[in-house]
Amino acid sequence: ITEYITTDTKTVNVALPFKQVEFGYEDTKQLLALKHNQQYNYEWGTELFNESPEIDGEIYKVTLPFSHFKYERLYNVNGNTLTDIQWGYSATDNFNAATGNYESSLCKPLLFYPILQTGVSISFKPTASTHEEITSYILPSNSRSLSSGTSTSNINFKAELNEWTGTNNFTGTLFDLYYKDYIMNVFNPKNRLTTLKAYLPLSVLLNFKLNDRMKIVDRLFIINKITTNLTTGESTLELLNEL
Repeated sequence: ITEYITTDTKTVNVALPFKQVEFGYEDTKQLLALKHNQQYNYEWGTELFNESPEIDGEIYKVTLPFSHFKYERLYNVNGNTLTDIQWGYSATDNFNAATGNYESSLCKPLLFYPILQTGVSISFKPTASTHEEITSYILPSNSRSLSSGTSTSNINFKAELNEWTGTNNFTGTLFDLYYKDYIMNVFNPKNRLTTLKAYLPLSVLLNFKLNDRMKIVDRLFIINKITTNLTTGESTLELLNEL
């Protein structure tokens, strides 16, 4: 697009005015997740990315408006063996039920993978002297599968120990799958954000895709943003140099 660039205006700056990006959920205050926060000093499933400590600026937060539970697989007290039961506890740190509405700090809508477990005997006691037995239930999970051999995808931003297996091989986090490549590129201290003006023809404006590369002279650039004034035909290009 070299021939369409105007040479009277051009600025080059650091790629981002942020020193860190934080990915997480709005509500991680349920009991098991809260205990995790207190024990490890970070919120359950939250990823903090700061690849280049020499970059100065603010912290950019991506916060999803949902609850994010930490679940627990139960042990059998007879023999201390693992059961096929996993549960989540919707309670606050004082063991009271977490109640509220969508606008409150508790009880945001909860996202999880429902995994059907069959052949599992669970009894509930509706009264002190009776119980009701079920042989299948919906297991709540943050991972798409209970086996990393089937899928490593999960809805944590940070790779956590899997509640079901206790292993750390569920690496397909939201950050790793959808953000990592882009974020690592823009946080590279060698990266620059170039802003310039151009009069792009309709053949370019109507057909470019955001994952295209734009070539100016002999250098390739990644598209960060393009704003076009339809009255004058002038476009403002924000481009990241391809490293």
